[in-house]
Amino acid sequence: AAARIKWLVEAKFDGNRSAMAKAIGYSHSIISRVVAGTKPGRRLREAVVQQLHVNPEWMERGVGQPFTEDRGIPVADMPL
Repeated sequence: AAARIKWLVEAKFDGNRSAMAKAIGYSHSIISRVVAGTKPGRRLREAVVQQLHVNPEWMERGVGQPFTEDRGIPVADMPL
């Protein structure tokens, strides 16, 4: 699950750990530890699934598509 959270940080938040932390209601330091390889706890995984609309099967086992809704991956948060 740590590798999938790391992928989400890169793909959905352009590597911005603070933005992901804010989006799911966790601290930047927790996200940084998980990105570094620490196994994420159940509550963190649940927050990712609920707040980011992530497929629970993908989060837990890497099965299926990452997102439960076809929301796409944002490219930019503001006009360039």
